[in-house]
Amino acid sequence: SLTYGAKVAAGEMIVVGDTPHDVESAHAAGLECIGVASHKCDIDELRKAGADYPVASLTAQLPI
Repeated sequence: SLTYGAKVAAGEMIVVGDTPHDVESAHAAGLECIGVASHKCDIDELRKAGADYPVASLTAQLPI
């Protein structure tokens, strides 16, 4: 991937998503995922989907 013209390795990226599909897509691309509970899915659903870093909201401290 390119960010502002610089190459970025997969290990330097992380996906932020709020559905199990986001988690699955991140993992399919070889990326870790922060699963943020929202009106769509709660934190337990994101944990079950395998979110690497499930959080209750965007105001929560990230566990990384």
